Amino acid sequence: MVKKYISLLVLAFMISCGGSSSTDAGTVEVVYLDEIEDSNHGGQTSNSIHSKTGFYKDASHQWGFENSSGLEKRNPAHISFEVDGDGYAEWYIRWEENDPIGDETFYICDPHNEDLSNNNTNLVPIGLDDECVVNEEEINNLQKVCGKINIKKYTYYEQLGICKSTYGNPPSLLAILQLHSYQKENFDIYDIHYGGVANSSFENLANTVFSQGVVNVTLTEKSFRRNDINENYDFSDISNREQLFFIGAGSTTSSCYKNIPDDIDIIKNYINSTLFSDNFIGNPGRAMVWIGKYGVRYWTFDENRNPCFNELISYPDREHGTEYYIGTINSSKGENCRFEDNVNQRKIRYNKAEGAWEISNTLNASEWSFDLSEIDPNCHIFYNPSDKDDPMIWARHISETSRAATKNVGSGLVAFALEKDDFVMLHEMGHLLNLSDIEFKGNLMNYYVETNAGQHLRFSEVMAREYDQSESFDKAEYQWDCLHDISKCAYPF
Repeated sequence: MVKKYISLLVLAFMISCGGSSSTDAGTVEVVYLDEIEDSNHGGQTSNSIHSKTGFYKDASHQWGFENSSGLEKRNPAHISFEVDGDGYAEWYIRWEENDPIGDETFYICDPHNEDLSNNNTNLVPIGLDDECVVNEEEINNLQKVCGKINIKKYTYYEQLGICKSTYGNPPSLLAILQLHSYQKENFDIYDIHYGGVANSSFENLANTVFSQGVVNVTLTEKSFRRNDINENYDFSDISNREQLFFIGAGSTTSSCYKNIPDDIDIIKNYINSTLFSDNFIGNPGRAMVWIGKYGVRYWTFDENRNPCFNELISYPDREHGTEYYIGTINSSKGENCRFEDNVNQRKIRYNKAEGAWEISNTLNASEWSFDLSEIDPNCHIFYNPSDKDDPMIWARHISETSRAATKNVGSGLVAFALEKDDFVMLHEMGHLLNLSDIEFKGNLMNYYVETNAGQHLRFSEVMAREYDQSESFDKAEYQWDCLHDISKCAYPF
């Protein structure tokens, strides 16, 4: 453990840019400075006890702050701030009782001037007012918040240091704060809620998180309803539903779905052709879709109007007479896809005794017919509303081991979250802004997202992986820099 000695018999010898003075503070208890590892105090303010001497985020600082990662003074803390804007940090002294003797003053210095071969004689104060003299009462408390500094005063420097001067001894460097200035980056993201209501507080939460990298996020709400999409697509029989329709199961290239895509496909097409229509290479569109966890699988009809099972590995029930609703989704035929009498909800079921499918009667739902001539394979589907939340439903778009995914749809990026969980979507928003999955715990982009598990982004190097299922975190990423420069991203989408 690195120990910096502090005890004061006569307090204190003050160093400043303009000269020096001394004050008789009387005889005090012998103490020493103890640098203790900072394990979980990131972002705390002067209202809390910090774990070691160093720089900490001030409550008024609106951008990012990353505490020093270890005991060594050469592991700096990091602060981000907007170019030509204000940024605030507090500096703090902590010690424990012991028996060395000395008269000491703490001050802000330039750590680049440290020269061990020359006894650190160049470690002089660089702030007019940023000195900290410890008095007897503070020694008894073993800690002191020395002050709040506006980084704007120090933009000439890449780093700030906390230095200590003891009468009769060369100065020493106790802690480092590295400064990172950025032009504020603004990202516009479409916020699409399928069958749900937008969370008005989510944009504030997103900006709290991404402001760490000096980024502003603006959300444009879009409710995905029938009236929002191209008139050629028809949701007539199942409008105002909260669930999404997915293909039954099996091959993603099954001929059963060549005419009728599932809901996520049509949402992708809608976003690409409408919301992202003005985007171009180098200026990708960004959207996130809250799809909920209510997924219903459906089956289509083949050209002979029979249920289609080509290349599928999951089938509707043919053993127990389960009744399936007939509906239309995403049909290119639009209003032309209708039954002759649309008064009753039409149903279909398998008649095991006859070995054939039958459809409910137009006028009397309790009567059934084997005549399927009204079925149009280009727009009709059948489904069971209670057949939901099967992992196989989601697997075509989102791995069954995941809760969310971000896809590149050509003219932009779209994030889908199965659960309406703010922190899962914040993680996906990170992918929209080119951040990668990483191994570092407590970070927003940790590959295993848990609710409220981590809202932090870092400047320091983190190791990223390329694929969702990859266990190899093999490439460095610098998250604050990545938000501004794609070349600093490990695996941008």
